[in-house]
Amino acid sequence: MVSAHIENYWANRCLTFTMFLRLMRLAQLMKLLFVDSLITSGTNGLSRYISVLGQYALVALYAIAVLVHNLACMAWIVALIEGLDYSWATKVTWVGGPGGIEYASMPEQYLASVYWVVTTATGTGYGDVTPNSPGDALLAMLFMVCGVGMVALLIGSIAELLTQATSDARRAHAFRQKLMEVDEWLQRRNLPTKLSRAVTNYYNQVWLQHRDHPTEAAILSELPPYLRGRVASHITAGLLDGVDVTRGLEQTVKEQLASRLVPVEVAPGHELCREGDEADCLWLLQEGEMVRMRAHTHQVDLICPPCWLGESCLLVAEHPQLQHRPATLRWAQQ
Repeated sequence: MVSAHIENYWANRCLTFTMFLRLMRLAQLMKLLFVDSLITSGTNGLSRYISVLGQYALVALYAIAVLVHNLACMAWIVALIEGLDYSWATKVTWVGGPGGIEYASMPEQYLASVYWVVTTATGTGYGDVTPNSPGDALLAMLFMVCGVGMVALLIGSIAELLTQATSDARRAHAFRQKLMEVDEWLQRRNLPTKLSRAVTNYYNQVWLQHRDHPTEAAILSELPPYLRGRVASHITAGLLDGVDVTRGLEQTVKEQLASRLVPVEVAPGHELCREGDEADCLWLLQEGEMVRMRAHTHQVDLICPPCWLGESCLLVAEHPQLQHRPATLRWAQQ
Protein backbone atom coordinates (compact mmCIF):
# COMPACT_ATOMS: atom_id res chain seq x y z
CA MET A 1 0.00 0.00 0.00
CA VAL A 2 2.80 2.44 0.88
CA SER A 3 4.70 1.66 -2.33
CA ALA A 4 1.60 2.16 -4.43
CA HIS A 5 0.92 5.47 -2.66
CA ILE A 6 4.44 6.71 -3.37
CA GLU A 7 4.22 5.73 -7.04
CA ASN A 8 0.89 7.51 -7.40
CA TYR A 9 2.33 10.55 -5.62
CA TRP A 10 5.26 10.96 -8.02
CA ALA A 11 3.10 10.09 -11.01
CA ASN A 12 0.78 12.93 -10.10
CA ARG A 13 3.73 15.29 -9.61
CA CYS A 14 5.21 14.36 -13.01
CA LEU A 15 1.81 14.86 -14.61
CA THR A 16 1.50 18.26 -12.93
CA PHE A 17 4.95 19.31 -14.16
CA THR A 18 4.13 18.11 -17.68
CA MET A 19 0.95 20.15 -17.62
CA PHE A 20 2.99 23.17 -16.52
CA LEU A 21 5.34 22.78 -19.51
CA ARG A 22 2.37 22.53 -21.85
CA LEU A 23 0.91 25.63 -20.21
CA MET A 24 4.11 27.56 -20.96
CA ARG A 25 3.92 26.51 -24.61
CA LEU A 26 0.28 27.62 -24.73
CA ALA A 27 1.20 30.96 -23.18
CA GLN A 28 3.92 31.46 -25.78
CA LEU A 29 1.49 30.66 -28.58
CA MET A 30 -1.08 33.07 -27.14
CA LYS A 31 1.57 35.79 -26.93
CA LEU A 32 2.53 35.30 -30.58
CA LEU A 33 -1.10 35.47 -31.63
CA PHE A 34 -1.67 38.56 -29.49
CA VAL A 35 1.36 40.44 -30.83
CA ASP A 36 0.50 39.40 -34.39
CA SER A 37 -3.02 40.77 -33.97
CA LEU A 38 -1.52 44.11 -32.91
CA ILE A 39 1.01 44.57 -35.67
CA THR A 40 -0.93 43.00 -38.53
CA SER A 41 -1.92 45.63 -41.03
CA GLY A 42 -5.23 45.58 -42.78
CA THR A 43 -8.85 45.41 -41.73
CA ASN A 44 -8.30 42.75 -39.07
CA GLY A 45 -5.38 44.40 -37.28
CA LEU A 46 -5.87 46.26 -34.01
CA SER A 47 -3.22 48.73 -35.16
CA ARG A 48 -5.96 50.57 -37.04
CA TYR A 49 -7.57 51.56 -33.74
CA ILE A 50 -4.66 51.72 -31.25
CA SER A 51 -1.71 54.10 -31.33
CA VAL A 52 1.88 52.87 -31.35
CA LEU A 53 2.28 53.79 -27.67
CA GLY A 54 -0.94 51.97 -26.81
CA GLN A 55 0.18 48.88 -28.72
CA TYR A 56 3.49 48.84 -26.88
CA ALA A 57 1.72 49.22 -23.52
CA LEU A 58 -0.61 46.30 -24.30
CA VAL A 59 2.27 44.06 -25.39
CA ALA A 60 4.29 44.97 -22.29
CA LEU A 61 1.35 44.36 -19.96
CA TYR A 62 0.60 41.05 -21.63
CA ALA A 63 4.23 39.94 -21.35
CA ILE A 64 4.26 40.82 -17.64
CA ALA A 65 0.97 38.98 -17.12
CA VAL A 66 2.33 35.85 -18.82
CA LEU A 67 5.50 35.97 -16.73
CA VAL A 68 3.58 36.41 -13.46
CA HIS A 69 1.21 33.60 -14.44
CA ASN A 70 4.05 31.18 -15.18
CA LEU A 71 5.86 32.07 -11.94
CA ALA A 72 2.64 31.58 -9.97
CA CYS A 73 2.13 28.16 -11.54
CA MET A 74 5.74 27.28 -10.73
CA ALA A 75 5.24 28.36 -7.11
CA TRP A 76 2.14 26.19 -6.76
CA ILE A 77 3.85 23.17 -8.32
CA VAL A 78 6.76 23.50 -5.87
CA ALA A 79 4.25 23.77 -3.02
CA LEU A 80 2.53 20.56 -4.17
CA ILE A 81 5.81 18.70 -4.52
CA GLU A 82 7.04 19.76 -1.10
CA GLY A 83 3.62 19.43 0.52
CA LEU A 84 1.31 22.32 1.29
CA ASP A 85 2.02 22.01 5.03
CA TYR A 86 5.80 22.40 4.48
CA SER A 87 5.89 25.22 1.91
CA TRP A 88 5.02 28.88 1.57
CA ALA A 89 1.35 27.89 1.16
CA THR A 90 1.02 27.16 4.87
CA LYS A 91 1.47 30.89 5.57
CA VAL A 92 -1.63 31.79 3.57
CA THR A 93 -4.48 31.99 6.05
CA TRP A 94 -6.95 34.27 4.24
CA VAL A 95 -8.28 31.62 1.82
CA GLY A 96 -9.84 28.22 2.41
CA GLY A 97 -11.37 29.00 5.78
CA PRO A 98 -10.32 26.98 8.85
CA GLY A 99 -8.95 24.17 6.70
CA GLY A 100 -6.36 26.41 5.07
CA ILE A 101 -5.35 26.77 1.45
CA GLU A 102 -5.61 23.02 0.84
CA TYR A 103 -9.41 23.28 1.02
CA ALA A 104 -9.65 26.52 -0.93
CA SER A 105 -11.10 26.68 -4.41
CA MET A 106 -8.79 26.70 -7.44
CA PRO A 107 -9.29 30.42 -8.13
CA GLU A 108 -8.37 31.21 -4.53
CA GLN A 109 -5.27 29.00 -4.71
CA TYR A 110 -4.27 30.71 -7.95
CA LEU A 111 -4.84 34.13 -6.37
CA ALA A 112 -2.62 33.18 -3.43
CA SER A 113 0.18 32.11 -5.79
CA VAL A 114 -0.08 35.30 -7.82
CA TYR A 115 -0.14 37.36 -4.61
CA TRP A 116 3.12 35.83 -3.39
CA VAL A 117 4.79 36.32 -6.77
CA VAL A 118 3.72 39.97 -7.11
CA THR A 119 4.59 41.00 -3.54
CA THR A 120 8.00 39.32 -3.79
CA ALA A 121 8.90 40.43 -7.34
CA THR A 122 7.92 44.05 -6.72
CA GLY A 123 9.85 44.22 -3.45
CA THR A 124 6.71 44.99 -1.42
CA GLY A 125 7.20 42.07 0.95
CA TYR A 126 4.45 42.41 3.53
CA GLY A 127 5.90 39.43 5.39
CA ASP A 128 2.63 37.52 5.63
CA VAL A 129 3.81 34.93 3.06
CA THR A 130 7.46 33.91 3.39
CA PRO A 131 9.61 30.99 2.21
CA ASN A 132 9.28 27.89 4.36
CA SER A 133 11.82 25.60 2.68
CA PRO A 134 14.98 25.76 0.55
CA GLY A 135 12.85 25.35 -2.57
CA ASP A 136 10.71 28.31 -1.52
CA ALA A 137 13.85 30.37 -0.95
CA LEU A 138 15.11 29.60 -4.46
CA LEU A 139 11.72 30.56 -5.85
CA ALA A 140 11.73 33.82 -3.92
CA MET A 141 15.16 34.72 -5.30
CA LEU A 142 13.94 33.89 -8.81
CA PHE A 143 10.93 36.18 -8.29
CA MET A 144 13.19 39.00 -7.13
CA VAL A 145 15.52 38.65 -10.12
CA CYS A 146 12.55 38.63 -12.51
CA GLY A 147 11.10 41.66 -10.73
CA VAL A 148 14.33 43.62 -11.08
CA GLY A 149 14.52 42.63 -14.76
CA MET A 150 10.94 43.75 -15.39
CA VAL A 151 11.50 47.11 -13.69
CA ALA A 152 14.73 47.71 -15.61
CA LEU A 153 13.03 46.77 -18.87
CA LEU A 154 10.11 49.08 -18.22
CA ILE A 155 12.34 52.01 -17.22
CA GLY A 156 14.55 51.56 -20.27
CA SER A 157 11.58 51.21 -22.59
CA ILE A 158 9.85 54.28 -21.16
CA ALA A 159 13.06 56.31 -21.53
CA GLU A 160 13.37 55.15 -25.14
CA LEU A 161 9.74 56.05 -25.84
CA LEU A 162 10.21 59.52 -24.33
CA THR A 163 13.37 60.07 -26.35
CA GLN A 164 11.65 58.96 -29.53
CA ALA A 165 8.61 61.09 -28.76
CA THR A 166 10.84 64.12 -28.17
CA SER A 167 12.69 63.51 -31.44
CA ASP A 168 9.43 63.07 -33.34
CA ALA A 169 8.04 66.22 -31.77
CA ARG A 170 11.11 68.21 -32.85
CA ARG A 171 10.82 66.92 -36.41
CA ALA A 172 7.09 67.63 -36.52
CA HIS A 173 7.63 71.15 -35.17
CA ALA A 174 10.38 71.88 -37.69
CA PHE A 175 8.23 70.54 -40.51
CA ARG A 176 5.23 72.63 -39.45
CA GLN A 177 7.44 75.74 -39.26
CA LYS A 178 8.80 75.06 -42.73
CA LEU A 179 5.32 74.55 -44.19
CA MET A 180 4.13 77.77 -42.57
CA GLU A 181 7.03 79.64 -44.18
CA VAL A 182 6.28 78.07 -47.55
CA ASP A 183 2.55 78.82 -47.30
CA GLU A 184 3.27 82.42 -46.38
CA TRP A 185 5.60 82.77 -49.37
CA LEU A 186 3.06 81.17 -51.71
CA GLN A 187 0.36 83.58 -50.56
CA ARG A 188 2.68 86.54 -50.91
CA ARG A 189 3.52 85.58 -54.49
CA ASN A 190 -0.12 84.79 -55.37
CA LEU A 191 0.81 81.57 -57.10
CA PRO A 192 -2.00 79.53 -58.71
CA THR A 193 -3.63 76.85 -56.60
CA LYS A 194 -2.33 73.99 -58.73
CA LEU A 195 1.23 75.32 -58.65
CA SER A 196 1.03 75.98 -54.91
CA ARG A 197 -0.14 72.42 -54.33
CA ALA A 198 2.80 71.10 -56.35
CA VAL A 199 5.25 73.07 -54.19
CA THR A 200 3.60 71.82 -50.99
CA ASN A 201 3.68 68.23 -52.24
CA TYR A 202 7.37 68.58 -52.94
CA TYR A 203 8.07 69.56 -49.36
CA ASN A 204 5.86 66.74 -48.10
CA GLN A 205 7.77 64.18 -50.16
CA VAL A 206 11.33 65.44 -50.18
CA TRP A 207 12.23 68.12 -47.66
CA LEU A 208 11.45 66.28 -44.41
CA GLN A 209 13.28 63.15 -45.57
CA HIS A 210 16.37 65.15 -46.51
CA ARG A 211 16.30 66.98 -43.20
CA ASP A 212 16.15 63.77 -41.15
CA HIS A 213 18.82 61.99 -43.16
CA PRO A 214 21.84 63.82 -44.56
CA THR A 215 22.00 63.50 -48.33
CA GLU A 216 24.79 61.66 -50.06
CA ALA A 217 25.85 64.86 -51.79
CA ALA A 218 26.27 66.65 -48.46
CA ILE A 219 28.41 63.84 -47.04
CA LEU A 220 30.62 63.61 -50.14
CA SER A 221 31.09 67.38 -50.24
CA GLU A 222 32.64 67.28 -46.76
CA LEU A 223 35.32 64.76 -47.77
CA PRO A 224 38.71 65.84 -49.16
CA PRO A 225 39.13 65.41 -52.94
CA TYR A 226 41.34 62.30 -52.80
CA LEU A 227 39.00 60.50 -50.40
CA ARG A 228 35.85 61.69 -52.18
CA GLY A 229 37.19 60.23 -55.44
CA ARG A 230 37.86 56.83 -53.89
CA VAL A 231 34.48 56.69 -52.14
CA ALA A 232 32.56 57.85 -55.21
CA SER A 233 34.46 55.36 -57.38
CA HIS A 234 33.50 52.53 -55.06
CA ILE A 235 29.82 53.60 -55.04
CA THR A 236 29.63 53.94 -58.83
CA ALA A 237 31.93 51.02 -59.75
CA GLY A 238 29.17 48.75 -60.99
CA LEU A 239 27.37 51.69 -62.57
CA LEU A 240 30.33 52.86 -64.64
CA ASP A 241 31.13 49.30 -65.69
CA GLY A 242 27.54 48.82 -66.84
CA VAL A 243 27.76 51.63 -69.42
CA ASP A 244 29.61 51.03 -72.66
CA VAL A 245 31.26 54.47 -72.74
CA THR A 246 33.05 54.08 -69.38
CA ARG A 247 33.41 50.30 -69.13
CA GLY A 248 37.00 50.09 -70.39
CA LEU A 249 38.44 53.11 -68.59
CA GLU A 250 41.39 52.80 -66.23
CA GLN A 251 40.79 52.89 -62.49
CA THR A 252 42.43 56.30 -62.03
CA VAL A 253 40.26 57.77 -64.78
CA LYS A 254 37.14 56.25 -63.17
CA GLU A 255 38.09 57.78 -59.82
CA GLN A 256 38.53 61.21 -61.40
CA LEU A 257 35.22 60.88 -63.22
CA ALA A 258 33.43 59.61 -60.12
CA SER A 259 34.77 62.49 -58.02
CA ARG A 260 33.08 64.89 -60.44
CA LEU A 261 29.69 63.23 -60.08
CA VAL A 262 27.22 64.89 -57.73
CA PRO A 263 24.37 62.74 -56.34
CA VAL A 264 20.94 64.04 -57.32
CA GLU A 265 17.64 62.79 -55.90
CA VAL A 266 14.35 63.39 -57.69
CA ALA A 267 10.94 62.80 -56.13
CA PRO A 268 8.48 60.59 -58.05
CA GLY A 269 6.58 62.60 -60.62
CA HIS A 270 9.06 65.50 -60.55
CA GLU A 271 11.14 66.57 -63.53
CA LEU A 272 14.88 66.36 -63.81
CA CYS A 273 14.88 68.82 -66.71
CA ARG A 274 12.40 70.29 -69.17
CA GLU A 275 12.51 70.43 -72.93
CA GLY A 276 14.22 73.68 -73.97
CA ASP A 277 16.32 74.04 -70.80
CA GLU A 278 19.99 74.83 -71.22
CA ALA A 279 22.05 71.67 -71.64
CA ASP A 280 24.84 72.35 -69.18
CA CYS A 281 25.31 68.89 -67.59
CA LEU A 282 24.56 65.20 -67.99
CA TRP A 283 23.41 62.51 -65.55
CA LEU A 284 24.15 58.87 -64.91
CA LEU A 285 20.98 57.02 -63.92
CA GLN A 286 21.65 54.63 -61.04
CA GLU A 287 18.26 53.76 -59.55
CA GLY A 288 14.62 54.02 -60.54
CA GLU A 289 13.13 54.78 -63.93
CA MET A 290 12.89 57.98 -65.96
CA VAL A 291 10.34 58.97 -68.59
CA ARG A 292 11.62 60.89 -71.62
CA MET A 293 8.95 63.00 -73.34
CA ARG A 294 9.20 65.01 -76.56
CA ALA A 295 6.45 67.56 -76.96
CA HIS A 296 6.73 68.08 -80.74
CA THR A 297 6.49 64.35 -81.54
CA HIS A 298 4.42 63.25 -78.49
CA GLN A 299 6.94 60.45 -78.05
CA VAL A 300 7.32 58.91 -74.59
CA ASP A 301 10.16 56.52 -73.71
CA LEU A 302 10.89 54.66 -70.49
CA ILE A 303 14.55 54.73 -69.46
CA CYS A 304 16.03 52.16 -67.08
CA PRO A 305 19.46 52.16 -65.37
CA PRO A 306 22.32 52.09 -65.94
CA CYS A 307 22.51 54.70 -68.69
CA TRP A 308 23.56 58.24 -69.43
CA LEU A 309 21.00 61.04 -69.60
CA GLY A 310 21.43 64.38 -71.35
CA GLU A 311 24.62 63.29 -73.11
CA SER A 312 23.84 65.59 -76.02
CA CYS A 313 25.46 68.42 -74.05
CA LEU A 314 28.86 66.91 -74.97
CA LEU A 315 28.26 67.86 -78.60
CA VAL A 316 27.26 71.49 -78.07
CA ALA A 317 30.63 72.79 -79.27
CA GLU A 318 30.22 71.06 -82.66
CA HIS A 319 26.43 71.35 -82.91
CA PRO A 320 25.18 74.58 -81.30
CA GLN A 321 21.55 73.54 -81.83
CA LEU A 322 22.03 70.99 -79.05
CA GLN A 323 22.60 73.65 -76.40
CA HIS A 324 18.97 73.17 -75.33
CA ARG A 325 17.41 69.99 -74.01
CA PRO A 326 15.61 68.06 -76.76
CA ALA A 327 13.23 66.32 -74.30
CA THR A 328 11.76 66.45 -70.80
CA LEU A 329 13.06 63.94 -68.25
CA ARG A 330 10.61 63.06 -65.50
CA TRP A 331 10.99 60.58 -62.66
CA ALA A 332 8.48 57.77 -63.13
CA GLN A 333 5.76 57.42 -60.49
CA GLN A 334 6.48 54.53 -58.05
